[in-house]
Amino acid sequence: MYWPPLTESSSPGLSYCPGSRTPSPTRIRVSTVLADDGVGVNIEDNGQGFDVDNARAESTGRGMANQLRRAAAIHGAVRWQSGPAGTCFTLWLPVQPG
Repeated sequence: MYWPPLTESSSPGLSYCPGSRTPSPTRIRVSTVLADDGVGVNIEDNGQGFDVDNARAESTGRGMANQLRRAAAIHGAVRWQSGPAGTCFTLWLPVQPG
């Protein structure tokens, strides 16, 4: 599956930690969660982390802002949790019963 928020969220971890320009994390883990009302995708790394609120405030239509916009367009959501031990990006996509 190719969906831009997933590839955008993993790119910083592969090259640097957003906001710090430090070396790459040594581990990136992707996991999924299935629930009755949707599916979640988590991308976690063990990099230095970054200030999520500051990064969102400085976002000007690329990266985080694009992820938020694309998820909202399909009634999904994105969330970032970050600290000294790493970052976790979560994408939640709703599933309509069919």
